[in-house]
Amino acid sequence: MCFYLLQISGTAVLFFFSLCNTAVMGHEISSHE
Repeated sequence: MCFYLLQISGTAVLFFFSLCNTAVMGHEISSHE
């Protein structure tokens, strides 16, 4: 159970991090133009 919750939270963190990374990259690209 504990491992299951850890896996879910880990996936959520990875998803959130990739989402933030994409937003930052898009912001940097748009600000360069």
